[in-house]
Order: sequence, then structure tokens, then C-alpha cells
Amino acid sequence: MRITRLSHSRNSIPAKTRRQAARKSTCQNHLSQIGVAIANYDMAFEVLPPGVVNPTGPIRSEDPPAADEYHVSWIVQILP
Repeated sequence: MRITRLSHSRNSIPAKTRRQAARKSTCQNHLSQIGVAIANYDMAFEVLPPGVVNPTGPIRSEDPPAADEYHVSWIVQILP
């Protein structure tokens, strides 16, 4: 029983390292895709996406917010 536990702990370290490498690769890919999307937006509109947009007019901070008022993040602007 004890030998089995030691062998599992030895085998889990390489597996953990592989999982971390896979997560890092996935994260780098996602960041690269965001960069490409921002570059595409810049090429299409000749300006970087705004931080926040309110399609109904100027952005105001009201407490409580109006029912018809909503803000759109820059992330929405770069979606395909």
C-alpha cells in the first residue's frame, strides 16, 4: 500500500507539469487572439476600441442606474 502511494506521488509531478504547460499555452493563445482582434479593429476603424460605450448617449453614473441605460465594454467591440 505504501509503495503505491509513493509511485502515485512520483507520477503526479510530471502530469501536473504537463497540465500547467497546457494551461499556459492555452492562456498565451487566448491573449494572442485578443491582440489579433484589437489589431483587426484598428485596421477596420483606424482607431483602437473605446474603453466603454453607451449606445444611447453620454455615459453617466447615476444611482440607481436608469433602466434603459447600459454600457458596452471594449471586449464586445472586438468580437467577430
